[in-house]
Amino acid sequence: MADLGSDFGGVEDLDANLTIVYGRRCLIENLARRTCTQKGGMLDDSTYGEPVHDLVGDVFDPLRYAQKLEQQFLDDERVDEAGVEATYEEATRTATLDCVVDDGDGPFELTIAVSDLTVEILAPEG
Repeated sequence: MADLGSDFGGVEDLDANLTIVYGRRCLIENLARRTCTQKGGMLDDSTYGEPVHDLVGDVFDPLRYAQKLEQQFLDDERVDEAGVEATYEEATRTATLDCVVDDGDGPFELTIAVSDLTVEILAPEG
């Protein structure tokens, strides 16, 4: 079983209770965090982050953005393989990222919804 680490919970901000998340949940939240962090938003990693917020409402190129996110996910040392399909719903101004990620314990599906204001993990729960 791969060691996926631990971190404070939360995607756009820390969980108000400063809950610690472990394992796959930690990885999932870290990957989702990459979708709302400005490029270079981590002090020790100038390539970290690819904010979907910036593209919501603009001309959304799903293939280009999927490739950028795949690279973001692969930049996480816990990820062996990643695939992303990005779609955009104009009516709700929401980008949906359907992802398949392999973390060394096998592949899992991950869905992230990004609007002008929020980043939400839709699946999986754990």
